[in-house]
Amino acid sequence: MIRKTVFVAALSLALGGLTSCHHEDKKQETKIENFVLSDTMQKIIKVDEVTLDKVDGVVNLNGDISYDQNNVIRVMPMVSGIAQDVKVNLGDRVTQGQTLATIKSAEAMGLQNDLVNARAAETLAKKNLEVTQSMMDKGVASQRDLLQAQQDLAKAEADLNRVSSQLSLIGTSAAGNGAVVAITSPDNGFIVERKLNPNQPIRSDDATPLFTVSDLKRVWVLANVYEVDVEKVKVGDSVEVHTLAHPDNVYYGRIDLVSNALDPVARTLQVRVVLDNPNYELKPEMYARVSVRFKEQDKEMPNVPSAAIVFDKSRNYVVVYHAKDNLEIREVEILDAQGPRTYISAGLKPGEKVISKAALLIYQAIRQ
Repeated sequence: MIRKTVFVAALSLALGGLTSCHHEDKKQETKIENFVLSDTMQKIIKVDEVTLDKVDGVVNLNGDISYDQNNVIRVMPMVSGIAQDVKVNLGDRVTQGQTLATIKSAEAMGLQNDLVNARAAETLAKKNLEVTQSMMDKGVASQRDLLQAQQDLAKAEADLNRVSSQLSLIGTSAAGNGAVVAITSPDNGFIVERKLNPNQPIRSDDATPLFTVSDLKRVWVLANVYEVDVEKVKVGDSVEVHTLAHPDNVYYGRIDLVSNALDPVARTLQVRVVLDNPNYELKPEMYARVSVRFKEQDKEMPNVPSAAIVFDKSRNYVVVYHAKDNLEIREVEILDAQGPRTYISAGLKPGEKVISKAALLIYQAIRQ
């Protein structure tokens, strides 16, 4: 009987202690509710309403970086011959007019000989015109002879201009060595393809470009979509691109093309994303992981700006705003964080308001 009485007394003391702790927690909640935003704090915060939206689904794709094939210059062979010296490598930065390679060409030598002959013909036509003009002044030559001499000179000058233009077009000049042709870069950029090696025969009727030059200010991301995910991926969908070379960087873009032809072997469709590349961080052939976001048709969840979430002691909180003198710290459960928005599975209802700017500052001020 004595033991039972002692046990009941001890139990009462324990419950009393728990009640005391509970009351203490209540006081802490009361302090939070009585916290008042100062005028300075009100100027720096931002309040957003909890919205109900369809949840973004995610399809992860594998792909790689490629140069923008709509913004390249392909350097074609203008003359047949043998490659002598290739001065640039894949990935090199080049400037307009820079020599990329030289070609030894019998065809160019033939044009150089034509140039010599055209110059001689022009000189002869000029002298003939001078003599004819002199003879006409003395009454020996006729007006018809003078017109013929003028026509001969005009033809000689046209032939000279034609041969000079051909030499300039193939990469050499009237004053240069016609047997050696210089292949130059038509613009500033990077060598993204090189299909020329020393001692390689070249034919002017070959449609294969010797070099491809791109400025790389914009690049393509080409990724493959498996057949099961084709319906989830559409033109205009937002994507996030990650690379192994820059794991901490996220590149945002949109799908601008979905292929209509399925790869018969891999059973995939190719999609294309165009990204700005102002710092040249993204280089052709880099591996890329592409996350495509699409709207789940039958799934809606409350969501808030991601900046409203405060992570503290392994839990997630928001500061709910009722009024400037009525703020509440509330724990929430996160379904998914998708860039600028975070979806909430428990803890918030649509229409409630949360602090989305300087949330951590207000949270810390309340907790103090």
